[in-house]
This record gives sequence, C-alpha cells and structure tokens, in this order.
Amino acid sequence: MRNEGTVVGDTVVTANDGTFKMKVPMVFPPQDDIDIPLFYQLVIRAKVTATDGETHEEELRLPLSNRNAVLTTNLPTKVQIDSLSQFSFTRKNAMGELIDGTITYRFNQDPEATAAANTPIVLSHKLTVGKHTLFATCEGDTIKQEVIVFSMDDKHPVFNTPDWYYVSANQFPDDGKPVWLQVGSSNEGTEIFYTAFANGKVIAQGSQHISNEVITRQLQYKEEYGDGLSIFTAWVWHGKLYKHSTFISRPVPNKKLTLQWKTFRDKLTPGQKEEWTLQVLAPNGKPAKAQLMATLYDKSLDAIYTNYWSQPHKFRFYPCNALWEGGSERAIGLYGFESYKAFHVSDLIFSRFNADISTELSYAVMLYG
Repeated sequence: MRNEGTVVGDTVVTANDGTFKMKVPMVFPPQDDIDIPLFYQLVIRAKVTATDGETHEEELRLPLSNRNAVLTTNLPTKVQIDSLSQFSFTRKNAMGELIDGTITYRFNQDPEATAAANTPIVLSHKLTVGKHTLFATCEGDTIKQEVIVFSMDDKHPVFNTPDWYYVSANQFPDDGKPVWLQVGSSNEGTEIFYTAFANGKVIAQGSQHISNEVITRQLQYKEEYGDGLSIFTAWVWHGKLYKHSTFISRPVPNKKLTLQWKTFRDKLTPGQKEEWTLQVLAPNGKPAKAQLMATLYDKSLDAIYTNYWSQPHKFRFYPCNALWEGGSERAIGLYGFESYKAFHVSDLIFSRFNADISTELSYAVMLYG
C-alpha cells in the first residue's frame, strides 16, 4: 500500500434533500502488477458549504484490493533457538479487520498441520539450527517464508552465506542485561573492519580476520555512551562491499501510568451532583505522585471534531553517523594506432541513365498511363 496522490476531484451541487452523488474510480494504478496482492484505501474527503457559509467536512475510506483477504505471520526471519516456542498467523479482510480461517502449514518437508487464524500456535517440536522454510495456505492465500534458527553459541554461520549479521535489540534493557551482537561470514579469509561511536567519541575501532566463523559480543550500557552506542562494520568479498550500521539507544525509565476508576456512574439525571474517583498508579502498581488534567464535554461535539490529546512525552536520542563507501571503477579501455600502406584501387563505375533522358522517360511513362 502506498500513497498515489489525488485520483479525482470535483465540485457538485446538492439535491433538494441535501444529498449529492459522485463517481469514485475503483481502479488500480496502471503501473501495478495485478498478479500480486494489492491493497489500497481510497480516502474520500467531502467539504460541504451551505448558502449561509457554514461548512462541514467528512471523510470516508473505501478498500480496494484484488484479494478478499491477506494472510501474514509474525514468525521472524532470524530467531534464536531458545526464543522460538510459538508463532501465529494473522488473517484480515480488505478493511483490515480480523477474520476467521483455517491455516494449513508445514516446515520444510514435515507433515502438514492445521491451525486457526489469529491464535497462538505452539510448535510441536523445536526447530534445529539452520535455515528452514515455512509453507502456509488458507483459501487461496499462500505464504512462503524462510526462517533462520541460530544460537549465540554458534562458532560458524548456520548456513552458507557471505554476510551474517544480527543484533538482539535496538535499546539497552533497563535491568542491566546485555544486547547481543553477532557478525560473520562463511567465506575463508575475510577481514572485518569495525568502528564504535558514542557520545561524539570513538569507543573502539579495528579489524578482525575470520574464516568461516562468527564473532559474538555482549554489549552492556555504560554512562560514557550517552544517548547510546553506534556500531559500523564492513568487509569486502569478491569485489562486493558488505556493510551494517546499528544504533543501540540508552535504557529509558518506565514512565507509563495506569488509570483506574474507583467510583464511576455513567447515567445521571439533569441537575444531579456526582463525584467520581480516579486512581493513578505508577509502573510498580503503587499510587503515583502525579498531576491529572481532565475534560468533560458534550459527546455530540465529536461529530464536528474528534477530541484527541497527544502524548508528547518522548525520549529523543542523537546517534553518531558514519558511512562506509564502496568504490567502483569505470571500465578500462585500450586502444592504439598502427601505420599501414593502402593499395590503390580504381573507383567502381556502373552503367546508368543520363539524368535528362531518365526524366523524359518518366514523363513518357506517366503520359502513357
């Protein structure tokens, strides 16, 4: 799904009863391949202005797809062997709503199994380290996805690849646990270059020579890292540059508050006095020292403009940026000159009609016709 811009626009006059009609072209962009699943939402925005100048705006979304449903899975493409215990399939209609379905699936050449959509599936047996392929179908929708199962104890890549890279998280946990980094290659004689930046400084840099192996590191946050740790790695194999960049942000405190009504009545009579009690709890479940702001308004106002409060409280991080460049050279050409003596050859002379005669002949033919 992508933004295709404005498809059509028009100005119309309402009928006596206040209604109007417009044609919505339910067609795909001409450059799309209709043989693959396509999912769009047509957003229709109408702005109605009365004769007295009062204006009202409304929005309607219409689904457009060449499929009745879409089937997805939350199975990651890379997963540690101890972390894969269950997964699920999600099935939605063109409106993005969850719908039921029976999924038939299998791993590799294993026997097929069935499961309900939108529910967790517990693996009947643990997948071994290596590359596996998941096949799944449901009423014509299919999934084929590779999943690589590995371990942080691996000494070599679990499948043949010139480029193996994995980071367990993009943020340091607030409990002090490490973030795992693993990088490697199946090729022999690979020189991996690395640089780590933090807080505007170079923390570490260098290179390491490997042959069909992986490098595994535990990374723990230090105060000297400031907003976080930026890691850049690169190596070249057969003229191709492989590079990766990762920013692991600092741990952040849990500031989420929970609101619970202690007393609340949703039905009142006109003029009735009522008192509601709302409890604010900290992440540890204890009463929080907090300030509360609330608003009470007529719900019919939502038909004019939806009441929405944003939550601007966000932590912003500023990582260090670096870039590995892979050079390329233009094609090299070779040319030269060699003196030679040419033979003298007379020009070829062919029989031909005199120009004046040929013109007269053409006239004659035309007159004869």
